[in-house]
Amino acid sequence: MALIGGQINPALYPQPDYSGVVKSAQMQAQGIADLGASIGGAIKDFGEAKKKQVKSVDVASRIAALLESKAPNLIPGIGELRMTLEDQEIPLSQRNTAAESLFSVMDTGFKVNEMINQNKAMNMRMEQSSAANSGRNDNPLGVITQSPSQ
Repeated sequence: MALIGGQINPALYPQPDYSGVVKSAQMQAQGIADLGASIGGAIKDFGEAKKKQVKSVDVASRIAALLESKAPNLIPGIGELRMTLEDQEIPLSQRNTAAESLFSVMDTGFKVNEMINQNKAMNMRMEQSSAANSGRNDNPLGVITQSPSQ
């Protein structure tokens, strides 16, 4: 028994080992931090996706308005599509789907137009080739002929 004012030997009083509890708390804290980072990343990605959808709908709305005013018969129902794109009461996901539909129709139209132009160019080359061949067939040996009066 220690007397008041006497020396205390710490070796006689071993301290409990709390390193396991500390390590467990560190792992739990890291897990919570990782979960928070994942949630924050998901929120950021959602915000960016929403901004992208809003921009897509806005661009599609402008294109639809232009088509409606300049070429209303080019795409059937373009007026209804434009109204859908501009109606803020319709959920953004549905308006985005309408925008994607417009872009798909336009892409198909561009591809068809490109094929038509390629076909026209091919027909012109064939006509030029045919005209060149018919000129050679008039004089197959390439002999220069002179009229008797010369």
